[in-house]
Amino acid sequence: MENSKYSEEFKYFMSSDINYERNKDYWKKNIIDLSNHCIEDWVSNSFGNGTEIKDGNPLFSCRFSSDKALRIIQDVRNPYSPVFASWISNYEIEDNSIEELVIALQPYKDTYSNSKLLIQNYLKGNYKLLQKRLNIKYNKKTNNNRIHHILKFLENTELPSNSWNIKSQEIISNQINHNLFKKINNLNQNLYFYQSTFEDKTLKNSFNSFLKSMEKLNNIITLKYSYDLDKGFRSDAYRKDIVKTFSNLNNYVKNYNSTVDDLEEKYKELKKQFEEHSH
Repeated sequence: MENSKYSEEFKYFMSSDINYERNKDYWKKNIIDLSNHCIEDWVSNSFGNGTEIKDGNPLFSCRFSSDKALRIIQDVRNPYSPVFASWISNYEIEDNSIEELVIALQPYKDTYSNSKLLIQNYLKGNYKLLQKRLNIKYNKKTNNNRIHHILKFLENTELPSNSWNIKSQEIISNQINHNLFKKINNLNQNLYFYQSTFEDKTLKNSFNSFLKSMEKLNNIITLKYSYDLDKGFRSDAYRKDIVKTFSNLNNYVKNYNSTVDDLEEKYKELKKQFEEHSH
């Protein structure tokens, strides 16, 4: 069966209804082959009018028997979200206790093959050790993706070259780099939406220290979260709000630049620790 094989097209599963259905069909056929059970519908991912919500949450789900179920949540490839994570959920439905294996993953050939192996072990009742090993393995990969992407972003926007620093005159003459501010804000939101856990304490401390500095900078550029950078940006209105929040431009610039300088130091330490732990 052709649709039971992994395809590189799955990384574009959200790009069209055809790709979405092919990817969903892949999981259905593989789960049927793995289970040797009659599978039943489990989670309905649809609007009130019955139209399917094609967001990958879940992409596929089924119930194997009276006490076991499966939910596969698939995300597009993303440097911030988990490459793979798995856990168990429990439900009580009509006096029945149902154990659900949940797998959240991004579409890669190895995450697919390891997910199928985990499902196979789950159905045999011997899955916990494998689940733990896979979670540890892919948590490390997720953290590597996140840190690599962060470092590239900082380097591409020239933080190490002091290009983030500003002067009062730039604000007065409406020369604020609004696009940079939006990117900083978006990065900060992604880092806090997807929490990171680390096995190594040194890398964990460096990352968390960097995170705090990023949050402080974001607090400044959003004027203590009172200014929405994603909406239409007007330099004159932003300048007036700076004065309301920081009393004057000099206070704002001083706070901003000192935080940027601190962030540069945190960046250097994070890069150093990341390179040491990547070898």
